[in-house]
Amino acid sequence: MIALSTLLLILLPLTACHVKVHLHARADNATASSAASDQPKESTAPCVRGNNIGSIYVTQPNISSYVFVGNNAIVEWRYSPNVKNKPKTVDIIVYRESNPTTSQTVIVGGLDVSNGATAWRWHVNQLPAGVYKLHILGKKVAVIGAAGGIGQPLSLLLKLNPNVSSLSLYDLVNTPGVAADLSHINTNSKVKGFKGADSLGEAIAGADVIVIPAGVPRKPGMTRDDLFNTNANIVQSIGKAIAQNAPKAHVLIISNPVNSTVPIIAETLKKAGVFDPRRVFGVTTLDVVRASTFVSDIKGTDASKTKVTVVGGHSGVTIIPLLSQTGINFTQEEIEKLTHRIQYGGDEVVKAKDGTGSATLSMAQAGARFTNSLLEALEGKKGIVEPTYVYSPVAAKDGVAWFSTNVELGVNGVEKIHPLGELSEYEKKLYAEAVPELQKNIKKGEEHANKA
Repeated sequence: MIALSTLLLILLPLTACHVKVHLHARADNATASSAASDQPKESTAPCVRGNNIGSIYVTQPNISSYVFVGNNAIVEWRYSPNVKNKPKTVDIIVYRESNPTTSQTVIVGGLDVSNGATAWRWHVNQLPAGVYKLHILGKKVAVIGAAGGIGQPLSLLLKLNPNVSSLSLYDLVNTPGVAADLSHINTNSKVKGFKGADSLGEAIAGADVIVIPAGVPRKPGMTRDDLFNTNANIVQSIGKAIAQNAPKAHVLIISNPVNSTVPIIAETLKKAGVFDPRRVFGVTTLDVVRASTFVSDIKGTDASKTKVTVVGGHSGVTIIPLLSQTGINFTQEEIEKLTHRIQYGGDEVVKAKDGTGSATLSMAQAGARFTNSLLEALEGKKGIVEPTYVYSPVAAKDGVAWFSTNVELGVNGVEKIHPLGELSEYEKKLYAEAVPELQKNIKKGEEHANKA
């Protein structure tokens, strides 16, 4: 059996819609008949944003699925000479092709690339004979507001996500402790905590995905709109930091009121010249999660398999559950009661917590679900559809630029925005009621962001 001793991958700059990867596998004791194996092989892959190595994008992990067999291999990474802002470390994982799961990992290692060189080697020793894949560990995810009621459970769920390689946690207080606690969990992602406004830029630099649950929670008697004055300023400052330090990141906004905070982020990025509508998302997944649960409560269905599309916005009357599209029969009374409960489900939690907070655990799970869906789509998985509040043509004719509908996610973020589909007369009425409220919420966010 031939032992491959060198696997050389030269990553070229991203110049078009494809990345070229040169693969060189040199066999030990090569003979004339096997000399062809010494020749570099070129593979062209779709542009999939993976770990950002300076200005070069590593493609989706499975793209370099070539092989080293036997006891020894050397993995060598090279940068193009003009690459700037090299990372300090590059994490890699080597696993058997037949067992590509974290629990089956053969070797995990990190390259220290902080010495200014343009090439590094990492020795892989004493692997059992077999076929292996070199896997660049998944994405860097930053959580802004990580020490809060949503941020902590959300960070826990992301630490357990195998698509996350680097978890960056930011808040004004307590984040190093949260990070230290999570770092003891035996998954392959690395966790680092950042505390204080001066560290925000460092926390998000190079992030592929930024999730923002920052801000003050709702209290009894408060609407999401009551939160606006405080949370609007927080979100705008985060948007400015993203524009400066992570302009290519996918930004997931949880901070309420989402109907207004998402336009604030967008307008802030526009002013900096870095707005990409495919990369800004309002996380409305909790409305979908609640709808599935509430429908299953009265119909006896499996909540995990009960799909309810919820469109519009993320507060009160702007939340429009499309129960007519579920394939389940409801009485009109059931429809009206379910609709109201889905629209105002957050109030149940605020009241039950008796002034101590709002929906945090369920929101964390919903946020983690959407983040995972996006991460899988960024890795190239097809057919992932989630309702999310995005810059959309669906309600543009009615003067609503931001609207939540089913969105197919892809390697660039938003891949396809689905239309509303057929609505019942009751749902048309809900839509008509939602439009003026959305117009007002969006305008409020845009005006705040564009103040002189």
